[in-house]
Amino acid sequence: MVKARAFDPNSVMARDAQVIARAINNGKVSGQIKTRWAGSVEQLARRESSVPLVSYPTELPISAHCEAITELIRAHQVVIVAGETGSGKTTQLPKACLAAGLGRRGMIGHTQPRRLAARTVAQRVASEL
Repeated sequence: MVKARAFDPNSVMARDAQVIARAINNGKVSGQIKTRWAGSVEQLARRESSVPLVSYPTELPISAHCEAITELIRAHQVVIVAGETGSGKTTQLPKACLAAGLGRRGMIGHTQPRRLAARTVAQRVASEL
């Protein structure tokens, strides 16, 4: 079982980190918190072991820059990418975030003005992975 003094917020899923930290700080580490903590550690380990190999279609203009974009995402909290319509920004940037190590403790989200567009993009990224 995990010990309260050894808690590292990066060792659990993002949604559980604050709840567990608060319980530890208040000295109220119940059996329920220990179970949640252990389950969160296990879920994170499963997610880290199942990260798919990320590849970029060569026919998209953004593909030539994805490695540099991935490094920028690792180094900076905010990265702004501008490019022509159809260059692959919408479908390839979530994959660059995954390659940069994001999404293991939580989600990589994307926004679109309409629900249908958002679902279509999510399906496209999932099928490419």
